[in-house]
Amino acid sequence: MTVTIHAEEMLPARELRLEAATVAEAAARAGLEPRTGLVIMVNGRLAEWMTPLSEGDVVEFLPALGGG
Repeated sequence: MTVTIHAEEMLPARELRLEAATVAEAAARAGLEPRTGLVIMVNGRLAEWMTPLSEGDVVEFLPALGGG
């Protein structure tokens, strides 16, 4: 399935379109290492590395924000 990846500040392009069946596969194909400290969203909902993807999904990788 073709999905869209958004990972501002982590990828040279603002947006990528690629083939992937899971979030982990999408990250690997985009050149992102699976790591802690990222918030993963699929179509605006929280997701995990092994979340399955469907045609047209939008995957966002966001750095976790801390505060205090």
